[in-house]
Amino acid sequence: MISRSNQVMSILQVTPGIPPDRVGGIENYVMTLTGYLRGKAHEVTILTRRWKTDVHQEKTIQLRVPPGEISGYVAWSVNAWASAHKKRRLVHCHGLEGACVVSLPNISRSGTVFHLHNTISRSPAWLNRHPVRHRISIEILKGACRIADRIIAPTESTREDLLTETNHLDPNKVRVIPNMVDTKKFAPRRDELALRDALGCGGRVTLMYFGKIRPSKGIETICRAYDLVDKKRIALVVAGSVSADDVRFLQILKSKFRDVVFALCADPVGDPPNYYNAADVFAIHSPPTRWGETFSIATLEAMSSGLPVNCTDSPTFKEVTMNNALSVEFGNVRRLAEAFELLSGNDAMRK
Repeated sequence: MISRSNQVMSILQVTPGIPPDRVGGIENYVMTLTGYLRGKAHEVTILTRRWKTDVHQEKTIQLRVPPGEISGYVAWSVNAWASAHKKRRLVHCHGLEGACVVSLPNISRSGTVFHLHNTISRSPAWLNRHPVRHRISIEILKGACRIADRIIAPTESTREDLLTETNHLDPNKVRVIPNMVDTKKFAPRRDELALRDALGCGGRVTLMYFGKIRPSKGIETICRAYDLVDKKRIALVVAGSVSADDVRFLQILKSKFRDVVFALCADPVGDPPNYYNAADVFAIHSPPTRWGETFSIATLEAMSSGLPVNCTDSPTFKEVTMNNALSVEFGNVRRLAEAFELLSGNDAMRK
């Protein structure tokens, strides 16, 4: 679908949100890709929902939709059609908002790419939280995959999950393309001593989890492992953003693990590189199930920042890190603590 020539293309990026109105893996990825494409002189327009903040950026269309999940997506689909049905060389769609656009009439006049950022299969706990709405959303995602001209999956495991869960899908149109990060933005620096001091880490070796603070990231296991290490020598920082649904989870963590530094990111756009560069080791311990990490852009950002990675022994992390990580069996708290001690006490290994 994408021309290999030097021809300038007209591209529509459809995304759930963009920073600073909404920050997350999909949103950051879309902005990085858009910047790259515009740098190659392609004409890129972004179509997105407005959540709380107006974003004044070049060729960006924010659509206001009413509150409520079902009414919001219905209104999004109706309003998005007016902006999306214009003939373009390529319509690149992300998230459930993108899946709705792929399914709209006349969109097929343009080349359509649906970018799958999460597995089609989901955990029973997630499905049962809102059984009807969540199952409808999965069917919309499956329908978009059947309609789209091409599908991008970030890992082989995500591609395999899609083909297993979705009937009547041509496997030849599913391509594995790993996610990207801005390597200039996430470049190694050693000028963040002030932030380390502000976090209370001092001269200790600093382990850091950075990302969305939610139960599925294995943060509680990381904190339990940290309880077993030498805290005079090692500090643990859990930093990032928390959704309204996960505020209670953060409160529980704070009450249980008082030696851990918890830091909410004040500037979700500008702060992440500062946090990575204030750390010595990046730690993430998501479960290695098919409902675990689809890619983990945060891990790639940490690696780009020069950090060694301690992660779960899972196919996804092996793909993302290309086996360049110290991996531990999921849930093995003592082995995880031993890995923390090993990395923190070995300067050569961290480098």
